[in-house]
Amino acid sequence: MGFSSCSSLFYDAKVDVLNSIQKGMSRQEVTKILGTPEYRRFDRDIEEWEYSRVLSGKSNITRTQIVVTFEGGRVVLRRTTYVAGCSQ
Repeated sequence: MGFSSCSSLFYDAKVDVLNSIQKGMSRQEVTKILGTPEYRRFDRDIEEWEYSRVLSGKSNITRTQIVVTFEGGRVVLRRTTYVAGCSQ
């Protein structure tokens, strides 16, 4: 299933909320901030959680993909990809 425009399946988010995910945080702390991940991947002691969010601006909406990587139950990496192109 593809998305050609912004969808209600994405949740509003603020950049400061996304940036609050820091190395060393537990799974429970990340869940409190971002909720339940849409996708989870496992490889031995490495676990990745993926989220889709929308960042709203004055004249556009940016879809955002967030991938949080855990090792030993703690955040070791957070990657954020911004996909512009939606208009209000």
